[in-house]
Formats: sequence, C-alpha cells, structure tokens
Amino acid sequence: MKSIAAFAIILAVCSQVEDNRGGHQQNRTREFGPRTCGPADPSYIRIANETGGQPFFLNPSELGASAHIMREQSLASRELILWAHAAPENAPREFDVPIDASVNRFTISASFDREGGTLNVTAPDGTVNARPPGAEETILNCAHVLTVDKPASGLWRARVVATGRFWLVAHARTELSLMTAEFVRLAGGPGHEGWFPIQGQPVVNRPATLQTKMFGSSSPPRFSLVALDGTILRQLDLEKIDDDEFIGPIELPSQAFRVAAVGIDAAGLTYQRLYAALFRAASVELSISGPDELRAGSTTPIPIAVRNHGPAARFRIVVVYGQGAVGIVEPAFVDLAQGAEATVTASVKVPANASAGRSFDVTVTAESEGTSATMNSAVRQFTIAAPQR
Repeated sequence: MKSIAAFAIILAVCSQVEDNRGGHQQNRTREFGPRTCGPADPSYIRIANETGGQPFFLNPSELGASAHIMREQSLASRELILWAHAAPENAPREFDVPIDASVNRFTISASFDREGGTLNVTAPDGTVNARPPGAEETILNCAHVLTVDKPASGLWRARVVATGRFWLVAHARTELSLMTAEFVRLAGGPGHEGWFPIQGQPVVNRPATLQTKMFGSSSPPRFSLVALDGTILRQLDLEKIDDDEFIGPIELPSQAFRVAAVGIDAAGLTYQRLYAALFRAASVELSISGPDELRAGSTTPIPIAVRNHGPAARFRIVVVYGQGAVGIVEPAFVDLAQGAEATVTASVKVPANASAGRSFDVTVTAESEGTSATMNSAVRQFTIAAPQR
C-alpha cells in the first residue's frame, strides 16, 4: 500500500516556557512578532521527515495565507518528485526538478525555521524567478510556495538560500507513480515460496532485499538511495520480475535514506519519483510470534523476540493494537549486550464486539535509551476469531 506523506503545519500562537529565575519555575506566554517564525515541536518535525511531509513554521498572522499550502497538500494523485532537508552550512544549494509529460500540475515549496530564507525557481526555458501565466505563489515569513498548472515539461531548477534549516519539497499531480518500495524476505512452504515484507526496518549488517513497483512507466527506471539532504547515496541494480515490479539485494547505507526512481517517459522526457517513507538500517530487530487468530473478548499473550545487533543498550518496548490501545508488556525494559536476544510478552485484548474475520494489527516498537538512541518497529496482522461459546 502506498505510503501517505504527513503534512505538518507548525502554528505559532504561544509557547509555554519554564523560567527558573528566583529558584522556582514559572510558566509565561511568549509572544511572536509580525515577522518571526513559529516555534517547532520536535515530534512534528520528526514525523514530517519520516513520512515525506514538510513542516511549516507559521506565524499566527499567516494562518489565512496557508490555504494555498493546505489545498495543494491534499490533492489526489500527488507524487513526490523532490525532498531535501539541510542545515545552514549546506546552503545555498541548487536542485533539479524534472517535470515529465504526465505532470499536469506541480508545487514546489521551501520552508525555513529562521527568517531570511529564499527560494528561486528557474523554468526549462531559462527564465529565472519563473512565474508562468496562471501560477499561484505564496510568500510568508518562513515559507515560499509556488504552484504551476499545466507546467512546461523539462528540467526546472530550484535554488535555496537559508539562514537556518530548510525543507524543500516538490510534488506533482500525475499518474506516473513509484507505488511501493519495501524490504522483503523469502518465505512460505515448499512450492509456495514468495517474497513477503519484513517486520519493521532492515537490520544493520544483515542481507537486505528491496522490492519496488512502478505504475505508468514506459521503460524500466534506474533506482537509487537518496539521503535526507537530497544527495544520491548509491545507485541500485534491481532485476525486473514483472511488468512493473523490480527486486534485488542492496547494501544498506549508514544513514537514513529514501528510494528514488528516475527514467524516461514515452515522450522522451526524464521523470523522477521518490517513495515518501524514510528507511534506515536499525541495530535492533523485532519479531512478533503467536497464533494467527486472536479471539474476540479474550486476552492473548503474544511473544516478541528482541535482538540487539549494536552496542549494549537498554530497550523500552511499547505495544499498540486495535484502535490505539496500549498493551501491557512484561518486561517493559530489556538490557541486551551486542548479539543478545530476549523475549518479552505483550498482553493483547480484542474487544468482545469485534467482528470475526476482520484483521487486527499489533505494532511493537523498541527504542534504546541514551544520546545515540536507535529504534525499530514491527507490525503483524492477526485475524479476529469469534468469541468462545
């Protein structure tokens, strides 16, 4: 299933801060001036980075002007063409934005966490600061958004200058899609073997196999792994196994990455698509066991294997299931040396009124403590069985 990118708008209305003067804590409201960026909750930024979204640091006075941003982010058939995030030492930077013949609308947006950032867009004909007829542009204190309807095909370019961190995202309305990119393993009984998605992120220093699926491509694309700052980490050699499916072993990089596909469309134009989900090689591995069915109205113990492939660490285990219920885990913390494995047990309760035959997801997350924290998660889908009579 295609990943849905998160859209994070960070609104600056007020922020509660702690004041330790005089030996006591005091909450006070921090006001923001008319030309300042909004504050940023790190969790919103993390979600945006992980899902191909974009944080916008809006001032309260800019709320009305954000309609352009929200509308474009909600379009159907929206495909990611470019995603880049970098710190100020990497600016100014220039990025290629190839627009192929299948694109009938595209939006490029730059957001900044500090005032003074700029975005300049150059059209394929060389027009700098391009504003084609019918284009819509919104410029805010800490964001610049440009939408072009029926854009000229060819290579557009974006130049970003930032005084702080920036996020640059380009997405298009198009049917040409990088539908899936997932890590898989060979499983199944004799004569029924096949490739199945792994649970969670790929594991460091372990063989990894990537499977992708394109839609609407007239020729096989080239695949690559792309870093958070938009640079290519390495090219991939994936084998075509079906009209739109590709698979192959890859060497995992040490940093987080996205999967990109670049090819030539039927009109001879270059296209580029990114899969929104962010991948990273994790040093902790999770495996969820237990029966295939969970009985409605019953609580079932689910064994979870936790294996540490990195330095010794303490891991906190969290289990969420159903409509967001948090399960009881015993033990909730495990201390693991490098290469060690432990089994914890989650108590999963299915509501008595749950419909038999429906699916029931259980998600497990393991996160280590300390400054060099690592984490991984795994999801297993169970089937609900009728209540015991």
